[in-house]
Amino acid sequence: MYLFGGPLLGTTSKRWLKQDLYKFQVFCYSDLIVTWWCYVESSLIYLFLADALLVVHALIVVFIIVGLLAIYAGKYFVWSWVRNPWFRMLHIAAIGVVVIQSWLGIICPLTTWEMYFRSLSGETVYTGSFIAYWLGRLLYYQLPEWVFLIVYTVFGVLVLASWFYVRPRRFVQH
Repeated sequence: MYLFGGPLLGTTSKRWLKQDLYKFQVFCYSDLIVTWWCYVESSLIYLFLADALLVVHALIVVFIIVGLLAIYAGKYFVWSWVRNPWFRMLHIAAIGVVVIQSWLGIICPLTTWEMYFRSLSGETVYTGSFIAYWLGRLLYYQLPEWVFLIVYTVFGVLVLASWFYVRPRRFVQH
C-alpha cells in the first residue's frame, strides 16, 4: 500500500504515473495556488469505497430500527417530530424496499456493490479493516433466507401499523 504526496514544482516525473495509481488535487490557498498531488494505490480506493458503503448500509439499518422505536416512544412521550410526514414517508419507504427485496429474493444493491469493491481491492469479503470486520458482523448473519423474509415482513407490518397508530401530520402546502 502506497500513500505519498508533495508539492508540484512545475514538472511531473513519469515514474509516478502508473496505471494503478490515481492523483487528486487536494487544496488551493488564497491567490497563490498550491497544488498537492497525492498518489494512492487503487486497491486502497476500492477498500475505502467498500467500507463507506458498509457504513451507509449500517446507518440505514439503524435508521429503520431506531426510527420505529422512536415513533412508538414519540406517541408515549408526545414528541411532535415523529409525526413529520417526510420522516415517516422515508421510513416506510426504506423498510418497504427491504421487504420487497426479501420477497423477490433480491440481494441489496449496497451489499452487492460492497462485495464488488472488496473483490476489486483484492480483499476477501468481510475481512480486513476494523470497520469492515465489526460492522460486517453486526449486519450479516448466516441464517436461512426464510428467517430474514419473516423478520423483514413482521418489521414492515410494524412500521405500517405505526403509520395508523401514530398518525403523521399532513403535508403542508404553501
